[in-house]
Amino acid sequence: MSGKTGFSPIRCTVHVSMLPYSYTNNDVAKLFEPFGRIAHVTVLRDRETRKSKGVAWIQFVERESAQKAIEELNGTKVDRFTMKVEWAKENGRGGEFIKKRKYTKAKYCFECGETGHTSYKCPHNVLGDRAKPKKKQRNVEEESENVKAWLENDEDDF
Repeated sequence: MSGKTGFSPIRCTVHVSMLPYSYTNNDVAKLFEPFGRIAHVTVLRDRETRKSKGVAWIQFVERESAQKAIEELNGTKVDRFTMKVEWAKENGRGGEFIKKRKYTKAKYCFECGETGHTSYKCPHNVLGDRAKPKKKQRNVEEESENVKAWLENDEDDF
């Protein structure tokens, strides 16, 4: 954030490759949680089999947390894989993720596609269950001001 107002997703996002294929979003989150608050985790999956491809993106709330994760986890062995942890590259779509998306009640697990449980309690989580994050009160007025300031001050316009 260093001197800038607002939030920039790409400046806080880490790209991880060479992850164990059995890891779910929750497993990756548990692996990176010690470095700071995580806003979002995405594990790349095969569309048909829903199996991990060993690649993930972790969006941290603070850039310093992401930097610390890169420094400490790059080159670390997990199971039999040596992880490559680096800054994510800009794909030109960062602005669309600033808006808060509305989600409907899940009818199935996002990890395995089965019904009867949520992704936080999925039996396929290699590292076990993960605690559901606590909901916090949103200050919509302050958020919209931060987004406006970020859009006005963003030097990386394309």
